[in-house]
Amino acid sequence: MKCRTVVVVLLATAAMVQADFITGMSGMYQTAKDVVKAKARIGERLISNVPLLLPSFEEIGEFGKQTLLGYPLEAIAAGIHSFCSAAVATNGTEPFFEPDLTRMNYVLMTDLGNYSYPLAQAGLLWSSPLFYKHLDTVILVTGWLTTIEEPNEAAGALYRAYRARGEFNFVVIDTVSLLNTLYTWSSFSTNNLGSALGDGLVELVEYVPVQSIHLIGHSLGAHISGAAGRRFQEVKGFNLPRITGLDPANPCFNEGENLSGLSRGDADLVDVIHSNVRVLGKRDPMGDIDFYPNG
Repeated sequence: MKCRTVVVVLLATAAMVQADFITGMSGMYQTAKDVVKAKARIGERLISNVPLLLPSFEEIGEFGKQTLLGYPLEAIAAGIHSFCSAAVATNGTEPFFEPDLTRMNYVLMTDLGNYSYPLAQAGLLWSSPLFYKHLDTVILVTGWLTTIEEPNEAAGALYRAYRARGEFNFVVIDTVSLLNTLYTWSSFSTNNLGSALGDGLVELVEYVPVQSIHLIGHSLGAHISGAAGRRFQEVKGFNLPRITGLDPANPCFNEGENLSGLSRGDADLVDVIHSNVRVLGKRDPMGDIDFYPNG
């Protein structure tokens, strides 16, 4: 398997190098879409020459985060996107991955430490003496390449930023235990986890006013947050006040592919920050307000 993986990586690298050379020639490709199409065509031609050396969909689907993190993010994004598209086109995946919610937790971050509560038992968190009902509540849903158990600079930075503004309940939902392979990304039903979070928020508004709740989702977490907002609206008949998407994931969330993502209408205000649009994040506007800090 390792040998075959190396072959795939070498083929992909060769395809990218050849495509970069060709796209550097004058006037042939004018847009980013042209470049992507050219690289895809070249990669397909190279791969078609060695079909017996390539891993199957099942083998590719088992590629984990640690396997992929040694490669450039551009290559990871292209690989995930290609895997999703090809798997959908050839029925190469099983039905949607069903998350085991017993493996997931709310993590309440405080100055004294982090405290975990089962996602399926949201009332344990909302009724905890460590959860202050008079404060606004921020809920961060992490993405595929982040985890609260590893040093998480993004979650830590957000927590410190909110603490600098005053007192908040800052809660993190860590998705990495369920989303650790390409298969679980490409076949993952955001609605399942989003619905579980949405049901938890339905319980939360029994303790606090809905206006005090702000969902923030990074990468895949942005789409999970959108699903949570839709579930909340379905049950309660009104929207959450705000969902913020941080680089909502692009691979697998395109027209014709399986997964439904964050969009305007999932909350009263959906604001999206696109800072990684050429790699793992979506470029298209999705919210009521879309920011592009890197142009």
